[in-house]
Amino acid sequence: MAFGVTPEGFIKKRLIDIKIDLENSLRASLGKTINLLPVSVLGQIVGIIAERESLLWELSEEIFNSQYPDTSGGVALDNVVAITGISRIPSRPTVQKDLHLFGTPGTAVPLGTQIKVANVLNAVFTTNSAVVLAAGVDEIQTISFSGVPVAGSWRLKYLDELTILLPFNATTIQIQDALNNMLNLDGVLVVGSFGAGFSITFAGDSGKINHSLLEFLDNTLAVIISIVQTVQGVPQATVDATCLNTGPIPSFAFSLTDIVTPVSGLTRVINIINGVLGRNIETDTELRIRRNESLQVAGSATVDAIRSDLLNVAGVNEALVFENTTFVIDANGFPGKSFAAFVDGGEDEDIAKAIWGSKPAGIEMFGSITEPVLDSQGFSHNVKFSRPTTKDIWVELDIATGPNFNSSIIEIQDAIVAHGNALGIGTDIIVTPDLICVLDQFKGVTDVVVRVGFASLPTLDNNLVIAPQEISKWANARTLVSLI
Repeated sequence: MAFGVTPEGFIKKRLIDIKIDLENSLRASLGKTINLLPVSVLGQIVGIIAERESLLWELSEEIFNSQYPDTSGGVALDNVVAITGISRIPSRPTVQKDLHLFGTPGTAVPLGTQIKVANVLNAVFTTNSAVVLAAGVDEIQTISFSGVPVAGSWRLKYLDELTILLPFNATTIQIQDALNNMLNLDGVLVVGSFGAGFSITFAGDSGKINHSLLEFLDNTLAVIISIVQTVQGVPQATVDATCLNTGPIPSFAFSLTDIVTPVSGLTRVINIINGVLGRNIETDTELRIRRNESLQVAGSATVDAIRSDLLNVAGVNEALVFENTTFVIDANGFPGKSFAAFVDGGEDEDIAKAIWGSKPAGIEMFGSITEPVLDSQGFSHNVKFSRPTTKDIWVELDIATGPNFNSSIIEIQDAIVAHGNALGIGTDIIVTPDLICVLDQFKGVTDVVVRVGFASLPTLDNNLVIAPQEISKWANARTLVSLI
């Protein structure tokens, strides 16, 4: 049998093969009657030499395998993929954009001030720059009605949370209390009436923030409701911050609140948006998969090449690229002879540069976001792309448990939300088995009834269709878990 590099690949000589060869060589040189039993001197020498030669064969096999992406690993794999211009994505920390700072106007908050996510030990962030607190402005939003309602009810929505049902004759105190009972609002003041409209001032701990516009849902008042921003909230200061530890350490909106490094005059910090999630270093398996996808770059200017470049952008979670090869507007609304990139995650500037680096010459880009990019000649070009349309998902779980169940509702919510937010662009929501299987990790769950939908109070357990240009967004506030 041939060993070493053969037409079938590398064939490693086994320890037993090496031992037999050594014994045959000794018998040929010293005679067939020599004692080669394992307890003899020659037998012991054969065993020692055979083991060392076996280690050399194993090293030779590793060297042979290190030349190929499917069989190499670690630094060897880094070297192999570098031939095609790919490098392993390093670990990176979570970055919090627009961290809001509050306190005494004129307070200087130095670079490197540390804050942390409440109740999470390793989620400590450090500010990326020094800032000085200004006075700030409280935001005011106004709710108007097309008439005075005489029956029905309505709700207000702030971010991912809903108020209780408000009656048609709700007082300012009722509306005010409903808003202040929400997790992320406190100190809201409400004045006015259904006839004149309600003025909502975000004061107290909710003040001096440019808030998301309130929404109304479940309106049965038989009148039209409109909400506008009358006065835009202005924070006292905003600063970006970076987590001290690398990896996917989340800083969900309104969770980065603990001041680790005391600063005289700095009384409060809060993040009103989710942080840009960090990541662990790319694994060998992930790197191999990305290398295979990146081979499409060789085609340059193809849909696969553009998508491959986008997936290599730091912070990008998913990307889809559509093209219209006809001369007329297609069913998606894309102009003739154009392409449209939908990207989840990443910075606008980095995405635009990636698109410009692989787009075909003379082909129109289509999208809702425009970002200028300079080419190698110094000319500026407007690169267009889009973010996927978000579809809020509402989930209700009725979970039957046994005596060995010891998990919390928050743990179940976290698992469901993590599963949903990892689905990516254009991925349908499959209730059975995908969503239900998430509960397999929790001991003691004996049965579950799932209801999902695009609005509150879902009633069906049907799968949900997510369009190719949409992405589902999940949140604990929209995931109701009932233990029965």
